[in-house]
Amino acid sequence: MSEQRVDKLPSLKEIDAMAVSLPNDHECTVLCHDLLDAIEQLPGATGVKEIRLHVRIKAIRARMRELHCALCLPD
Repeated sequence: MSEQRVDKLPSLKEIDAMAVSLPNDHECTVLCHDLLDAIEQLPGATGVKEIRLHVRIKAIRARMRELHCALCLPD
């Protein structure tokens, strides 16, 4: 006898879990570009500009963690 394949729809709980774990690729891409841009500006920054860049980097990294974005690599 051949085995019949039965497709089972995921439960609502499973669908919610999948939606949370899927990153928004476009937003992740934009965040990566912003992060790399801020990191590139950091070596020449001093004073208030340096502080703002650190705050910006921290905020970008926090949002990336929320979205489960992959690590950014320079082109």
